[in-house]
Amino acid sequence: MEHPHTPASRAAAFATTLLVLVELARVAGGRHDSYVAALLLALLVATAAVSLKLHRDNCFESRLGATLLAAFTGGGVVLTAVAGLPGQDVRPFGSLGFVMLVVSAAIVGLLSYDQAQRVADRR
Repeated sequence: MEHPHTPASRAAAFATTLLVLVELARVAGGRHDSYVAALLLALLVATAAVSLKLHRDNCFESRLGATLLAAFTGGGVVLTAVAGLPGQDVRPFGSLGFVMLVVSAAIVGLLSYDQAQRVADRR
């Protein structure tokens, strides 16, 4: 079911598009093992699909998908910096990792704020 966009939901939709671009830069710009590249590519495709759905419909499913994918992306960046990728040493995240972390947190925050506003408007 479609919902009209609010300023927070529009900002979240824009942030998911930014996250897609940053993920694309990370996939294209790095030398990854094949399994890591496959995981990053799957994350990229899923985020692009959710971003399109969020822009178009702004439904519950797209907001939930964007929240989950942003949490997975941010969690993956943190885990890579803390524990490292499987079979590899720990590497602190660079500028792309930092941008991914900030954008992921922004998506979760904006969608949480949007949901709180929707609930308050219904009352």
